[in-house]
Amino acid sequence: MTSPCIAILGSGSMGVGIATHLARHGHEVLLIYPSMEQLAEVLAMARSILAGLVEAGRFAPEQVAATLARLRTSTRLKDVAGVRLLIETLPERIELKRALYAELERIVDAEAVIASDTGGLSPERLAEGMRHPGRLLIAHFRSPPHRVPLVAVVAGRQTRSEHLAYVRTLLAGTNLEVVVVPDGAADCLSPGPARSREWRAEPERPAK
Repeated sequence: MTSPCIAILGSGSMGVGIATHLARHGHEVLLIYPSMEQLAEVLAMARSILAGLVEAGRFAPEQVAATLARLRTSTRLKDVAGVRLLIETLPERIELKRALYAELERIVDAEAVIASDTGGLSPERLAEGMRHPGRLLIAHFRSPPHRVPLVAVVAGRQTRSEHLAYVRTLLAGTNLEVVVVPDGAADCLSPGPARSREWRAEPERPAK
């Protein structure tokens, strides 16, 4: 197995759903969870997700084993060293997210990108105090991410354009519709009619 280029940091079904979606499109994914008890549930949740997709006729059963093999788990944050894209799915507590970013910046390369799945915090607020604020952006997946092929990407004023392009291209390559949302609309990413109109601002069509 090659080293993963993507890490998921967080808890619950959202992180596993994102990881499973990325893995079924060929990416090696590392999931970081704080406890062994949580890690023990990850592969079972991923198997359940894939079983549901197979039952719905949306995934080939012969690809399940290979997809699960692309998922790695760890309780050690230091294992993200060398990862290019880190997606955090922590609860909507800004102090919790900033504390994680501070730890990550002591571990990862200066070119690594940190993407938050937040639906209500702006990239400007999240990036406050970071050593490299240009690496931070939002990648907000619709729920459940393994069934709804839509993600909103929000770049802050300091987000480097090459990081935005990298994330946009990577996610579009996993059959997601990527919508770039203006930073001023970042607090309107939760589902709703008005917000859906905002999401349709600048779609990147999924790769066929």
